[in-house]
Amino acid sequence: MPLRRTLSPEQRAALARIQGLIEYWQITADEIDAAPEVALPASPVSAAARYRHPTSGETWDGRGEHPEWLRRALLTEGYRVSDIKLDG
Repeated sequence: MPLRRTLSPEQRAALARIQGLIEYWQITADEIDAAPEVALPASPVSAAARYRHPTSGETWDGRGEHPEWLRRALLTEGYRVSDIKLDG
């Protein structure tokens, strides 16, 4: 008999949810074995930092909304974009 590993609370909760869905939809083991492989969406790739605050070290990859530290650095702390933009 193979050894069973100890599941974390999160894993136990996920397993209970899966078991509940299997029971609700009345899915059999044969149906699970016959199910086609499903490609999961790729996880988002985090981009390399393009900007770094000179003193705090906070970074931003240039995607999405400007972070508060960037606004503060440019508008109230007197930094210029050239001061925080990383070479590259």
